[in-house]
Formats: sequence, C-alpha cells, structure tokens
Amino acid sequence: GKVLLAHLPGTELDRVLDGWDLPVITAQTITDAELLKKELAQVKDLGFAQNNGESEPDTLSIGAPIRDATGRVIAAMSVAGPWARMDGEIAALRFAVMEAAGVASQRLGHHSRKTVR
Repeated sequence: GKVLLAHLPGTELDRVLDGWDLPVITAQTITDAELLKKELAQVKDLGFAQNNGESEPDTLSIGAPIRDATGRVIAAMSVAGPWARMDGEIAALRFAVMEAAGVASQRLGHHSRKTVR
C-alpha cells in the first residue's frame, strides 16, 4: 500500500488522505496523515517500503514498485512474513524484492538507469 500511495501525484495523495481515518490496527500503525506523508516521501526516495508490524503484529513486509514503459508505477511487489524469521534477512529480502520488481518493470518496457540500493 505504501508503495502505491507514495507514487501518487501530490494532489491526488492529498485528495486520498483528506478525511481518511487512519485507524489503529497495531501499536506500530501510522495514524497521523503528516507522518504518513513523510514516510511516503522516504518510500519514494528509497525505492522500497517496509512495514514493521504496522498492519499485522510481529510481521515484516518489504515492497517495491513495478513500473510500466512510461515509468509510471502501476503495481507493487512485496514479501511478508514473521518478524522473528525475517529480521536478520532484511537487506537480502529488500534486494530480492527490488530486483524482482525491476525485472517485472523491464518486462513491461520500463528501462531504468537507477541501481538497486
């Protein structure tokens, strides 16, 4: 979700978040629209999103954007699992998800000069 929200045009993101109740799901859930916007800006900058128990307790997920031939984000790919089993593998999982999303994007005609971080 964060990957898709992060790549909405600013005015569209504002429209989506305007009046949107961000309910508490876990103790980690971001419930403040301004904090969420800051997180989304970081997601866009880094090229991936990480969810640390925000939607499911003790669960970690990492997502990356899939782009079409024009560079527009049209989907996202992610991996999720129990925090305890994934914690030591975050960097490797992030690389794998970003690489797989990059391959999917290339198959859709997207060509990027940006390297995976």
